[in-house]
Amino acid sequence: DFLETWGANVPQQLSFADARAKGVDAPRTVYIGPRRSLTGMNADQGIACQPGSELAIANALAGTGTIAAAAQAADVPAATLQALATELASGAPSLLLAGGAYELALVVNGLNQKFGNVGRSVLTTKPIESFEGMTTDAELTDAVERMRAGQVPLFLVRGANPVFTSPKSAKVADALAKVAFKVSFSSYPDETSELCDLVIPDHHAIESWGDAQPLPGVISLQQPGMDPVYDTRATADVLLELSKGNPKLAGAKQATNYREYLIGRYPGGTTAFTSALIKGIGSGTLSGERPKRAAAPTTRTASNIEGTSGDMYLVVYPSPLLEDGSGANKPWLQEIPDPVTKVCWQTVVEVGTSAAARLAIDSGDVLRVETPAGAIVAPAYVYPGLRGDTIAIAFGRGHTAYGRYAKDVGLNPGDLLPLAFDAKSGSQAWTSTKVKVTKTGDFIPL
Repeated sequence: DFLETWGANVPQQLSFADARAKGVDAPRTVYIGPRRSLTGMNADQGIACQPGSELAIANALAGTGTIAAAAQAADVPAATLQALATELASGAPSLLLAGGAYELALVVNGLNQKFGNVGRSVLTTKPIESFEGMTTDAELTDAVERMRAGQVPLFLVRGANPVFTSPKSAKVADALAKVAFKVSFSSYPDETSELCDLVIPDHHAIESWGDAQPLPGVISLQQPGMDPVYDTRATADVLLELSKGNPKLAGAKQATNYREYLIGRYPGGTTAFTSALIKGIGSGTLSGERPKRAAAPTTRTASNIEGTSGDMYLVVYPSPLLEDGSGANKPWLQEIPDPVTKVCWQTVVEVGTSAAARLAIDSGDVLRVETPAGAIVAPAYVYPGLRGDTIAIAFGRGHTAYGRYAKDVGLNPGDLLPLAFDAKSGSQAWTSTKVKVTKTGDFIPL
């Protein structure tokens, strides 16, 4: 969903808008998935495949599978997939994107190579490096399990809220209770911070120094636009202060504050750094070693969704406004209508029109959605862009803390998910289970 929460969505939105503005010369867009997201709604064609069948379709397009087998797995007409295959093979410039599983991404990358897209629409010389070194969901869960086993004496957290963002089945709060000392640098009283022994609030972004390497040869700089309003302190300054007491660093030249540290790693030193601050962007490569990705644990690989119990598939997707829930404490984000459902301040269960007709469901009817991991009760929203065998719920609401605008507002669909990951990427499997859906007989206006 490159217009929402996948990748560098802002430049992707701008590029897509420029391309679509070409009128008759605009590229044709095809969206494949069980739910028409904002990206899907902006596509010329939607192929509503069964959840989990995307890999079968990609293999058929690559020639390693058959159109007939893919059509059966996806529950879509074979003629639709054949027409897509013919169009791709025509030689016209194209671009294929994949979200989700690692194996799917590999096949799609192979398709881009097959159709001559590398160097034409896939620009390997201009990679976005912002996501390099990010920890995977599986790595986080591996750390949580070490906490549960009493192997972690100290826990430091900044810019993350694993108690909320992890599925309820991960039991992160229980694991944190086994850690002797827990420190949060959050500026907000979120679910994880409430369980910590010490909270040292970080500055707001507008009060902070920082740098980033978003593209090769491009350095982005951040400087304070105002003095700190509250009694906060930059996390980096706290860590630098603590490092002075480390005997391993005795005698080593250390920065006295974070700004000095940033200047020390900027190519060209103080003069170049000061000059780049005027525009906020400079050239070069930041010194220092980037974090390296560890091999993702594979002990909790997602099982075949067909082996789960329930009468409908569950698609959980990040809210395009609240994303991982970090925006839920901002009322101006809560009150903006979702770009697809037009619902605000609520969590709804999206139900396709054919399923709504079959089950006699109207928008506002309260549904109970249940899996072996848990259950939630929320009003229905009848959405024509959803398959009849699938329901969808946005992730981002349902906080039990995080301030008055987030606490007890909406529900958390993560309570329904098993603790399961893509075997090779280590990403949380958001579409990994079926659910049981029943009407409660109640009604809540949307």
